[in-house]
Amino acid sequence: MSFFSKLGRAFFGVMHRYIRRPLVVMSYNLRTGGAARENDAAKGLNWDVRLPAVLEILNRYHPQIIGTQELRDYQLNEILQSTNYQSIGIARNGRLSGDEFTAILYDPRRLGLIQSGTFWLSQTPGSPSVGYDARFPRIATWGIFLDRRTGKKIAFYNTHLDHIGAIARQEGIKMIVRHAEKEAAHLPLVLTGDFNAIPGSPTYRTAASLLRDAREVAAKSGGAQYTFHGYRDIPANRTGAILDYIFVSSQINVVAHYVDVYKPQGVFPSDHAPLIAKITLP
Repeated sequence: MSFFSKLGRAFFGVMHRYIRRPLVVMSYNLRTGGAARENDAAKGLNWDVRLPAVLEILNRYHPQIIGTQELRDYQLNEILQSTNYQSIGIARNGRLSGDEFTAILYDPRRLGLIQSGTFWLSQTPGSPSVGYDARFPRIATWGIFLDRRTGKKIAFYNTHLDHIGAIARQEGIKMIVRHAEKEAAHLPLVLTGDFNAIPGSPTYRTAASLLRDAREVAAKSGGAQYTFHGYRDIPANRTGAILDYIFVSSQINVVAHYVDVYKPQGVFPSDHAPLIAKITLP
């Protein structure tokens, strides 16, 4: 077990003893089984190899809600078949197969689904489309949930912003916040995702002007100083690319934030690391 893994487990274990009714949130780009499948297989990192590692990470933190990026339908289904999670969302082609999802996984024992949907980050959000200067169709999946333990409601949005279009990234963030203001007005809001943008970039500044970066406002923060590693071991004293985020509205208290680069049985679950946050609702 790596240093980060031991620290992460101890870190969240201690926090759990002192915080009543926290909600564990995760953001995780799980590496598509689509176009990247042949490249991953050549490295011995095809989905069949990575799936057990993914499941171990989920079992490690027991997140009650997860914003995932890049999953294909067969990957999503295999996770659902092996866990207690349920999911919401459709693929970016507007169907339930054949393209990437921004699926939200949630534990129905803790959270009850009230309302959900998926929309496109484009000028025509109600139908499959490519917006602004994006290379691919980009979507956001959202849900309003009832926390069965506290009786409080929470809005949860998840997205994967474009890797090419800078305008598309910034406009996408604005669209998500406007949608939340309309559909989930006054509710505590969590936004997870792969933003394809580093801290300080225009995309990050746009997001930070509207919501709060959980990493920056957490009472305790730890783990790796990067979220994308490309299946490479990065020394503990080195920084790397931060592309993935958990953003929250002002009502939410972030107890802890952690980025885990643990490799179960020496296998990277993905080319991104998971972000985990413990939050409490007002």
